[in-house]
Amino acid sequence: MEEFSRRKSRRRRAAFCAHAFVDKVHAQGSRGRVLEEDLSHAQINKSLGAPSDYTTEVDAFLRSVW
Repeated sequence: MEEFSRRKSRRRRAAFCAHAFVDKVHAQGSRGRVLEEDLSHAQINKSLGAPSDYTTEVDAFLRSVW
């Protein structure tokens, strides 16, 4: 199982939870990573897919698991 977690850099709790989730994914022998972006959830929803380094990183991860 492959997992991908994103989080908003602005929120410490979100950071902790995202990293804890990926740590558990790794402990189960799967791959995962956290991409730290200083964006709100709404901003991510609006911008993901537009040309950017963030979109490129997400696309690369998704291609690696399919």
